[in-house]
Amino acid sequence: MSQAGPLSLLTERLREAGLTVVCYSGYTLESLRARMDPSIDRMLAGIDVLIDGPFLQERAGPFQWRGSSNQRIHFLTDAYTHLRTQVGDGQFQVEFTIREDGFDVTGIWPEGFVDRLTKTLNRS
Repeated sequence: MSQAGPLSLLTERLREAGLTVVCYSGYTLESLRARMDPSIDRMLAGIDVLIDGPFLQERAGPFQWRGSSNQRIHFLTDAYTHLRTQVGDGQFQVEFTIREDGFDVTGIWPEGFVDRLTKTLNRS
């Protein structure tokens, strides 16, 4: 958020290109709005989903889209409101996309996941 001016231009260009924007911020939505900064306001206007609040290790858990229970998900536009009921305190989800030349992994996995996966693959 210390570079809100350039980021607001980026969000505007992304929106003009028909894309959506999801943004993580260590600041709360209320604190961002309280700054009364036109660049931050412009940037927020270009964000569809804001996940706010700092990550706190002591409050870490199996949350979708966020790492700790203090973080909140704000649907700032209607682009993803259909997902509102799917976002909760559910289990970690990891998605593997396997290609001919390798694979991609997205998601957040729980502690020990990589070790368990490695052991499982080594047994095969």
